Amino acid sequence: MTLYGTQPVGFFSALPLLPAFCGWGWVGPPLLPVQRTKKERAGKSCPLGILIQLQIVPWMERTFSPTLYHVAVARFVREYWGWALDCYPMIFGLLNRTRVAVKEAQILDDKAMVRSILHTIAFSLDVQMPEYVRSWLDG
Repeated sequence: MTLYGTQPVGFFSALPLLPAFCGWGWVGPPLLPVQRTKKERAGKSCPLGILIQLQIVPWMERTFSPTLYHVAVARFVREYWGWALDCYPMIFGLLNRTRVAVKEAQILDDKAMVRSILHTIAFSLDVQMPEYVRSWLDG
């Protein structure tokens, strides 16, 4: 199932909205400041998926058990970015190198794979991020 024909609807698409709907207030990780990059100012915008994942995945890595992390995070990140590379190749810089790097990252263990994939995608999309996220991605 897709939401407006662009992104798959699932656990991660509703997760940031869940506390607001339940009246809890935001209890997750601190949200990243959204900065417009050169691509965005030129008309290309950064997919929301990478911004959400860069905000939530470090928190989930600390919070979830290894089994839950594997099922809920590692598997989703691998499948989501494989799908995005196939459906929207025009938004990625260095498409062939990005695809190769994502495929090579799949042989790593869960935490290293997720960090490697998110690092590759963030570089390909020219995402501006705070230093603490960059240091987390570098591991």
